[in-house]
Amino acid sequence: MKDCIRLMAGPTAALAVMASSHSLAAPGDVLSGFVSHTAVYEVTLDGKADRAEGIEGASGRLVYELEGNACEGFATRFRFVLNFAAGDTEVLSDQQTTTFEAADGSTFDFATKVFTNRQLDRQTVGSAALDDDELTVRLRKPESEEVELVGALFPNQHLAAIIDAAKNGETFVRAQIFDGADNGTETFFTQSVIGRPRTGISDDTPETDVLPADIASAKWWPVSVSYFKETASGRESGGENEPFYSVSFKLYENGFSRDLRMYYTDFALKATLTEIETADGPADC
Repeated sequence: MKDCIRLMAGPTAALAVMASSHSLAAPGDVLSGFVSHTAVYEVTLDGKADRAEGIEGASGRLVYELEGNACEGFATRFRFVLNFAAGDTEVLSDQQTTTFEAADGSTFDFATKVFTNRQLDRQTVGSAALDDDELTVRLRKPESEEVELVGALFPNQHLAAIIDAAKNGETFVRAQIFDGADNGTETFFTQSVIGRPRTGISDDTPETDVLPADIASAKWWPVSVSYFKETASGRESGGENEPFYSVSFKLYENGFSRDLRMYYTDFALKATLTEIETADGPADC
């Protein structure tokens, strides 16, 4: 179970974004609207998803922080602590990640520690630089290594590209991304499906009481993002070309998301917002 926990960060009709990731640039006006915030989510096993074979229970907490502006870049920090129960076995997973992404999407620094039952299980530290169609990743941990990959979007650029597509009425986005997850040496192909815009929170209950008034009344889109691994011969296929991971959430144009659902191969998790602190507005450059 410890190997299947993944958080990313963070998503089809006639209008579809079919560009390769290096040309799917996030517009500055979207990034300039991102608001620094800290969000805390309670994580439970999603009983509505028929993907819990062998897992009897799961509970934990996810804390996500975004800070920065569209000129200097954005720092993110998240911690994902989850306790699994399967028969007589319990596993406590603790993932701690910090990143910094340049506002223009040219560089990305990342550091991740994964603890299993309070013992350090994996550590990844490195940086990535995008130059035209090539992505150069320089790892410092677990060992020094340099890897050349296909050009890809970093997480906030990817999120901003989805928001831009949503604001323009588009419903489908394809992009190659790099988030430094796992071993830090892979890009992932993603497919994002965007639903129609909505306002209000009448469809939710637990999150209603904790949302600030400006967010509660703002427009949002239901988004789902599927992740596919790439191999030397192309996209890795499982069954009918199934993703190895997918996530759905309600996305706001200020970069905030709620009502998270994370779908893994054998189980699914639900993350419900319990606390949120926001800055007064987008940070000035």
